[in-house]
Amino acid sequence: MRNSAFPLLAFLLGMSFVSTAQTKDAVNRVDLGIHGGTQGFGINGAYSFSNKFGVRLSSSLATFGRSDVRTWSGNEYNLSMNSNSGNAFMQAEYRPFNDPINQSRLLQKLAITAGAAYFYKLKGSATGVPAKDYKMGDLTINKEDIGSINATAKYKPLAPYAGLALRQMKIQSKLSLNLDMGSHYLSAPEVTLVGDKLLSGNEANQAILENNLKGYRWLPVLQLGLSYHL
Repeated sequence: MRNSAFPLLAFLLGMSFVSTAQTKDAVNRVDLGIHGGTQGFGINGAYSFSNKFGVRLSSSLATFGRSDVRTWSGNEYNLSMNSNSGNAFMQAEYRPFNDPINQSRLLQKLAITAGAAYFYKLKGSATGVPAKDYKMGDLTINKEDIGSINATAKYKPLAPYAGLALRQMKIQSKLSLNLDMGSHYLSAPEVTLVGDKLLSGNEANQAILENNLKGYRWLPVLQLGLSYHL
């Protein structure tokens, strides 16, 4: 995240210098901020070309983990699931109702956003191990002898994005809140399935799992941010 942050900050500071060299028009503004949400946590910056058009750059990192117990063929498995993502994201913004004749403050803040993210890291994995010994008639197999199974899903790095946002909701003269709602559209994942011990050979089910996951390509975004106007 640190490497991706430096070019972003350099760009925005440069834009700040340009804007201060121009006329003191409120629409030629630079904002730096932080955010958190379904993409994790990160930094962002925005430049407004006019009261209706702008561009936003951001970088986010997220790590999520979850444990659960699932049952397959009457046998319980402890399932550990993890996902890791990191992206650099650029979007254009259009605020169609941001003009003096519009009396609705909420509509003035509404922005239509579209862009694309480059996911330099986007991977999900799940590992299942037996929760109990396996019984088949009079035969009992110790759970330690059964083995484990691991599945991973990887995605291509580029993902388009579309959404809506509320921008520059002022807290103080230079502090504002931002809210983003939208979704990335991911590529179909590449799935790897590997088992060991008695669960080896499950690689044959890899194509089935990949086919089952190919429809899950929308990555929703709900994000709240705090920005400072330079």
